[in-house]
Amino acid sequence: MTGLFQVRLAWAALRRPVIPHHWDRLLWSTGAIAIAAGVIVVAVPGKVADWVAFFAVVAIACGPTTVIIPFASEPFIMAFGRLHEPLVVALVGTGAMFAIEFVNYQLYADVLHTRALRRFRNSELTRRVVQGFRHQPFLIVFIVAFGPIPFDMVRAISAISAYSFPRFLTAMVAGRFPRLWLIALTGSVLPFTPAQILVFGLAIAVLVTLFAVRRQVRRGRHGIDMPRELWVTESPEPGS
Repeated sequence: MTGLFQVRLAWAALRRPVIPHHWDRLLWSTGAIAIAAGVIVVAVPGKVADWVAFFAVVAIACGPTTVIIPFASEPFIMAFGRLHEPLVVALVGTGAMFAIEFVNYQLYADVLHTRALRRFRNSELTRRVVQGFRHQPFLIVFIVAFGPIPFDMVRAISAISAYSFPRFLTAMVAGRFPRLWLIALTGSVLPFTPAQILVFGLAIAVLVTLFAVRRQVRRGRHGIDMPRELWVTESPEPGS
């Protein structure tokens, strides 16, 4: 009984939220993907392990951390395109992005409905952007998913405008699959080894991240900080 009681206490401690619930979701999902991938890689060696590891890396790299570390998945997609059939690489990569988008979208929806961003949601500029988005939402999501435009913007607009999530996912997959195929195809013809592609690509991602962090530090010196209201989620507003 003592052992069972201790297990229950440990499980209760693990479930106790220490951060806002929308960030808690991110931690649990990322940890679950990493642990599941690790178990499968150890238990099932060979090509299956390679693809599972690739799926997990792309899912984690394409999570909400893309705001901080953009372009983190592309080097892995290009490197795998050097080793495997680009079409299969694109298929598995798109599946990983599809899976993690459930976390991404919900996290954005929660954060965008916090008190800190109430003024942003109700601003005239946001209302105009949302109004324009509602004219052709599917096409806009598809174009942004396919092109080099940061996808975070269209995800945020879609969440604010309460666009249908299944349609959003369909448009994202329709745009992401050919994009990933082109990236993997590019990796297959580059005169570099997979390791060189990874090192070079990740170095660029790190440089971009350091540049963004430096800008954020400068903004912080001018008194711009993350407000505590970002922890408090409000109910979605009608028509938002």
